[in-house]
Amino acid sequence: MQDAPGARRAPAAVTPWAELLRRVFGMEVLRCAGCGGRRRIPAAITQGPVVRAILSSLGLPSEAPPVAAAWDPPELLAWEGDNAR
Repeated sequence: MQDAPGARRAPAAVTPWAELLRRVFGMEVLRCAGCGGRRRIPAAITQGPVVRAILSSLGLPSEAPPVAAAWDPPELLAWEGDNAR
């Protein structure tokens, strides 16, 4: 059955992030490396102050490392005279 001209389709289902990582990197992020069981995520904390407080209480860095400046590109080889092969 074809869609009527100008009809809109429903958006495709959203692919879960764990499935995307499995496809791209071949890693099962929700599988425990120790026992092979399935992990579950009980909560996702996105509020910055709460995340910093939790990390600090665990003795982990709560701030991102400084961003390093990009490197200059390497010099291009000059192909001239008898250097060209």
